[in-house]
Amino acid sequence: MEKRYNHINMNEREVIAKMHWEGKRVVEIARALGRNKGTISRELKRNSSAQYKCYTPCRAQNRSEQRRQAISRRPRLKNGAIRQYVKDKLALGWSPELTAL
Repeated sequence: MEKRYNHINMNEREVIAKMHWEGKRVVEIARALGRNKGTISRELKRNSSAQYKCYTPCRAQNRSEQRRQAISRRPRLKNGAIRQYVKDKLALGWSPELTAL
């Protein structure tokens, strides 16, 4: 049977924060959530405040969403001159195939 990865959701982040605040070990948190201990460790490392060494679920959720959005946005046609050429030709009614020539 194939295992599929699911992103950590807000409810799980709240459990992580509560158990982490109670002083539970990463292994115990992972066992309670049915997750790998590496997943929990990465979550705490990525989303804990660098200054105060504390983990808050709201901040973690926001950071996760920002990373996901940043990855999905890739700039198309990085060269400005080429981008303008394509826009001009498409505005004139050229097909994408003709524009690519």
